[in-house]
Amino acid sequence: MGRAFRVLVVEDEAYTSLDIEGELGAHGISVIGPARSRDEALALIGRETIDAAVLDFQLSGGHSIAVADALAERGIPFMFLTGHSEAVLPARHKTRPFYTKPFPLPLLASTLKSLTR
Repeated sequence: MGRAFRVLVVEDEAYTSLDIEGELGAHGISVIGPARSRDEALALIGRETIDAAVLDFQLSGGHSIAVADALAERGIPFMFLTGHSEAVLPARHKTRPFYTKPFPLPLLASTLKSLTR
């Protein structure tokens, strides 16, 4: 039996991160984090095996673009799930999957897994 699919969750809203964790866990996905800040996310990227990630754009004390850059440099697929519009993204990340909240959580696991196919 192989290891569980591992997803980094970068989300600073506690209730939202609990919802995401619960939904992913129900699909047998192992959650890394949730990271509530850019620095916490970057530390996890440096030490964990990650298959995919879901990023909120706005985090406590800043945004997640440095996290997106670090994931892209490592070839780790990711999606944005945020309350902001796509206009906040720099051009280098405009092709990444981008979903606004509220997002139907039952679609989250399949969306993340589709990034690795």
